[in-house]
Amino acid sequence: MENAIRPTKLGQKNWLFLESERGGELAAVAFTIIENCNRYGLDLREYLSSTMKAIIEQGPASASQLTPKALTTHPARKADKVAA
Repeated sequence: MENAIRPTKLGQKNWLFLESERGGELAAVAFTIIENCNRYGLDLREYLSSTMKAIIEQGPASASQLTPKALTTHPARKADKVAA
């Protein structure tokens, strides 16, 4: 359990210097994506690359279908993940 919170405690002082409330919100989104990729066993670099391509091709309305959880629980996409 201690190792799970270590990154949060180490970064705590750094987060004081995010410059703005918006910067804090964006940092929270980034950390959430990173941790969800870890939780669902996705390679972060591959996830970000494929998600950005899909959003460009399909539009931002498809974003809800591209979350780490959605990609690992959807049967067809689960097969894609295993094949990769």
